[in-house]
Amino acid sequence: MELPAIEVFYKNINGKSLLLLSGDMQPIDEISCYEFCDQILDILTEQKGKKEIITLGGIALEKNIKNPKLYATANEKKISEKYPKKFLKNNMYGMVGPIIGVSGILVGLAGKRKIPAVSLLAETYWHPNHLFLRSAREIIKLLNEKLRLNLNLKEINQEIRNIEGDDFNNEEDNMPNRIKKLKKTALQPKDINYIG
Repeated sequence: MELPAIEVFYKNINGKSLLLLSGDMQPIDEISCYEFCDQILDILTEQKGKKEIITLGGIALEKNIKNPKLYATANEKKISEKYPKKFLKNNMYGMVGPIIGVSGILVGLAGKRKIPAVSLLAETYWHPNHLFLRSAREIIKLLNEKLRLNLNLKEINQEIRNIEGDDFNNEEDNMPNRIKKLKKTALQPKDINYIG
């Protein structure tokens, strides 16, 4: 058993510093979320050089899909124009409500500090045991090109094949067949309509 953690990873890529913030959870109430995001922004503003924030999230759908679409929204038009359009759908109206949690608050608060920020959202299946691998792969492909990360996607492609096999289906009824192949299962929240 491990305590939930939020970790920061650092990597210098192509002469640019990349900080990755990853966590098992996020603050559960609004005040804590704002305080947490403000602390992250305080750390960033202490660093020299140009800054750009990218947050990631999901748009929960009722059906599983083979080719999830990506959407982006930003705190200024200029930053959203920097992302390869071949990956993104630009019409979020009717698809996404408010982007809550750290993924949304960080982008909003960054705008108040004149730090460009974008939120990338991938369509994903709402089922609590769904692993979001196809959605994650689409975001990784976009970031791989945008940030020139030179990542090899063979492992995630193989993992998708291992978990889904040949029985990929859009219907929730077949989800348990794929879940049986997993060694681990996730907790099952009662209600999911946004994943941030």
